[in-house]
Amino acid sequence: AVAALAADGTGGAPGEFRRLLEPDEADRRAAALLRHPDLLAPVGALHHAGLVDRLAPDHTLTA
Repeated sequence: AVAALAADGTGGAPGEFRRLLEPDEADRRAAALLRHPDLLAPVGALHHAGLVDRLAPDHTLTA
């Protein structure tokens, strides 16, 4: 989703982000699993350095 918005600013096809904008019951049930610490830890570790860099006090924020 972020890459699509960054590419041309339009965000892609209208139905492309349906699961984010209008989640159904299955999407809602799956969301709890996607927030599970055992699944988030590897992703957090992968992006840790970049996240810490962005949180640095001297980092310029861009819109």
